[in-house]
Amino acid sequence: MLETAKCQTRDDKLVVKHDGACAATQPNAGANCDIACTREYKPVCGTDFLTYPNECALTVARCQKRDAKLVVMHAGACPPCNNVCTLRTL
Repeated sequence: MLETAKCQTRDDKLVVKHDGACAATQPNAGANCDIACTREYKPVCGTDFLTYPNECALTVARCQKRDAKLVVMHAGACPPCNNVCTLRTL
């Protein structure tokens, strides 16, 4: 297979890094983030300063982003960000 890949990519520097499956390169690759959430609107503010419709939606985002540090910062919507960047301030 390696020789075929070398031929197809025309990359003679292609080598086997290790035996076995390759590690996932996409944030949610290999993760089963198919969590069924209700449509109940009970907003929570995440530690990423984003408002999620409910805690379950935040849990799905944590799974998809593979970010164990993403948790509920507080109940309710996150406060609006007042730091508005315009082209003039850049």
